[in-house]
Amino acid sequence: MHAHPLTPLVAFIVGTLSLLLLGFGGYYLWEYYEYYRTREAAEQLGFVVDDAWAGRQLWWGLAMLGFSFFGRPLVLLFLGRSGEDDPKPARSRESKVVERPDGARLNVEFFGLTDAPTLLLTHGFSNDSTTWYYLKKLADRYRVITWDLRGVGRSKAQTQDYSLQTMAEDLRAVIDLADANRPLLLVGHSMGGMISLTLLKTAGLPLRERIAGLALLNTTYINPTRTCSLRSVAMALQKPILEPLLAATKAFLWPLVWLQNWSSYSNGTSHVMTRIFTFAGNQTRGQLEFCTRMSVGCSPKVLAGQALGMFRYDVADVLPRIDLPTLVVTAPKDKATEPDASEFLRTKLPQARLVTIMGAAHASMDEQGGAVREAVADFAAEVFAKQPAPALQG
Repeated sequence: MHAHPLTPLVAFIVGTLSLLLLGFGGYYLWEYYEYYRTREAAEQLGFVVDDAWAGRQLWWGLAMLGFSFFGRPLVLLFLGRSGEDDPKPARSRESKVVERPDGARLNVEFFGLTDAPTLLLTHGFSNDSTTWYYLKKLADRYRVITWDLRGVGRSKAQTQDYSLQTMAEDLRAVIDLADANRPLLLVGHSMGGMISLTLLKTAGLPLRERIAGLALLNTTYINPTRTCSLRSVAMALQKPILEPLLAATKAFLWPLVWLQNWSSYSNGTSHVMTRIFTFAGNQTRGQLEFCTRMSVGCSPKVLAGQALGMFRYDVADVLPRIDLPTLVVTAPKDKATEPDASEFLRTKLPQARLVTIMGAAHASMDEQGGAVREAVADFAAEVFAKQPAPALQG
């Protein structure tokens, strides 16, 4: 869930250091092996043998490789607390595949009641649909639909088009699977909210009338470099560093970046990044592990394309025309989308209300899953209560 615009650069640096640590650890152990293998012959030839230096090589090599392969449990021990209901990557047995014109195959899953109003959940950057663990519990009240964005989770992509407009058209296709006779609430987290707003930017009246309301969780209205923490740094680095790095990752660096990501995951430094950029400090070890594992499981090629697409995102001018009941959820310690972005959404969207989830950051729906779930449930109940009763069939 590394949604902060600076994380590709930070992750590349941390990943490079992780690989260097692994490499030097192996090198020191190899040097010790060579010393041990040739020690007797060197002494017979009269060479001075430095046992102390060889011993240091052994211990440094063991320490580096030990941290590289087993640092994760130690980091989790110090960065999280124990939890009773940690998220799990649960999938539904009821699913469909949506074929898109460009060959993409979208995995869509269904939970809960079939004769109730619908919540359609769109996940954010470096996630897949399993991220909705806590909100999927609303399936005891509603029909819940989740989907994997193209190229992540169980969805496939045949092209390299990961623009928000293309993913908004994917969302339009997923909406067609919902029961047209039941009211529909769109829920989007982070980039998922951006995709929802991108769809509404160009949606015609029939589609807008199909949607009863909108819930935007930790979402912005413009290029995320302009609403994140350290935004002046992010904006300054976007053109000269971030965009070339992402373009190179998408084109040819992605195998190296994937190796870096898994190395960082193994030694726990990826968990440190997740803690810094997406949590406020109230996370459990299970939540931290869940979010980090989901992030490193996403293809760097896909994530690079999505990040480049978000740099071109801007719906500020159309917000006053999106006249739908809207819930805007923010968190006071959100670094990826600072609260002023949510305040902007509240003031510009005609029917918006703002809810602040205390004790949370960008991963509010994990760190404070119960509070976010009830905020969405209360809003959904109010919105659906105002909808006309479904027409009788037959």
